[in-house]
Amino acid sequence: GADVTGEIDWARRLDLMQQHSGEHLVSGLIHARFGYENVGFHLGTDLVTIDFNGEVDEQALQELLLHGHRELKESTEPRKK
Repeated sequence: GADVTGEIDWARRLDLMQQHSGEHLVSGLIHARFGYENVGFHLGTDLVTIDFNGEVDEQALQELLLHGHRELKESTEPRKK
């Protein structure tokens, strides 16, 4: 085998890691509320899609995302001892 040299685009790598973490959070919220399973996930350059085995309307999705943002903010705020 030949030696190969590569370089990681760390800005892109961080973006992909954050999108992947977000996919887990959204999938968990959808599963908890509707019982749907994540059956597909795609990371594009400008768009991320998640496929579920059920329908979620836009209003329900927005409510879940707001709830998720609040939960995440509360869980990451420093706590007084």
